[in-house]
Amino acid sequence: MNTNDLRKRLAIYKYDRSNNASGTPIESFKFYKYTWGSLRIISGDLSQDPAPGTVPMTQVEIIIRHDPQVDYNCKVVYDNNSYRIHYIEQIVPKAFLRLRCYVYNEEQPGNRIE
Repeated sequence: MNTNDLRKRLAIYKYDRSNNASGTPIESFKFYKYTWGSLRIISGDLSQDPAPGTVPMTQVEIIIRHDPQVDYNCKVVYDNNSYRIHYIEQIVPKAFLRLRCYVYNEEQPGNRIE
């Protein structure tokens, strides 16, 4: 893996569950950090505009620098698309992570960004 291949600026959000002042649980994604990475479409297509309320089933491979805080409770946002992580692999120990992700509709309940 060559660091020159990490050319896309990705935003990583972490799942957060907290309580508001009245004690009601609030579930949301909160911004964690920006990182440089590469993104490759494995299957599906992001170029077609789906019907309202749907997202085409698209799987992508994202490679980023190793970060122990990136886990399955995170999502990656790039170019107005949200990607949920379903597999994490260390390419080189403590150097790079390969994230297998799928596109999902962040407008669904529980997926909002704050």
